[in-house]
This record gives sequence, structure tokens and C-alpha cells, in this order.
Amino acid sequence: MNDVALKNEASGEYNFSIVNNDELVLVWEGAKKYLEKSCKRSNGRIRPEDIFYDCLNGSHRLWIVFDTGSFDIKGIVVTQKVIYPTGKAMLSLEHITGNNMEDWVETLIEELEVVGKRDGCDGIEGIGRAGFWNWIKDKDWKKLAVFFEYNFEVKDEKI
Repeated sequence: MNDVALKNEASGEYNFSIVNNDELVLVWEGAKKYLEKSCKRSNGRIRPEDIFYDCLNGSHRLWIVFDTGSFDIKGIVVTQKVIYPTGKAMLSLEHITGNNMEDWVETLIEELEVVGKRDGCDGIEGIGRAGFWNWIKDKDWKKLAVFFEYNFEVKDEKI
């Protein structure tokens, strides 16, 4: 794994790592418990097993944040490089979830910027909970839209 140390005075030290395909099964159970909550918020759009196969086939990347003392996973990030028809390439933050995110999320985003630039991306994008804005609002990010959803009730009647 590619480790980047994240230090926090209050909580100790975290490491941040990309999980390679051959290591995915080694961390999956720990990652899955975080992704279940994130996927639940998708209202049926995605399941943890979908993410597993997306990472396995290389269309997405799984990143873990873990405590260096206990090696417990403290957070999960799933990214995807999206190339638009215009050629613009963005590192898309598909899922960010975990414990004590205030201890590591800002440093993680800084590292994702480095990785995105290295991978030829023009920027970083994502859709997330309203509270995530608190971590990025002072960092030159733009709030372009708010995502709304309305689901029709499924009725047993035939039309």
C-alpha cells in the first residue's frame, strides 16, 4: 500500500493508503462496514458489493485511513476518475465516510489534490452531505448545486 502519514496532536497518527486490487480482500470487511452506511444514503443507487467490484475492475479506487497504533480502519474514500466529453478530467469523490473525520479529512483532501494532479485530473468534484461543506468551504471550493431527490411510491396497481 502507498502510505501517507497523517498526524493529529489530539488523536495520534493516521495513515492514508490506496488499496491495490490484490489487497482489496484483506481490508474489505473493515471497509464494508463504513460503506454500508454511505450506500444506505444513496437510496438504492449503489451497494457495498457494487463498490467492491468497481474497485476490483479498476474503475474506482478504494482508499483507507487507519490508526497506526491499532491498525483499525478509521475511514474510507472511494474515488473515480471521470473524463467528460470536453476532455475535462475530474477526480470524483464518490464516498467519504469514517470516524473522527475532523482529525483527518482536511489532510486527506490535500493529498487527493496531489494524487489528482499526478493522475492528470483538472480538479476534484463530489456530491455529499451538507455538513461536508464545512471542511471545504474555506479552501477555494465552489458550491455549484444542491442535489434533491423525490421518489414515487411504488404501487401494486398496473397502469
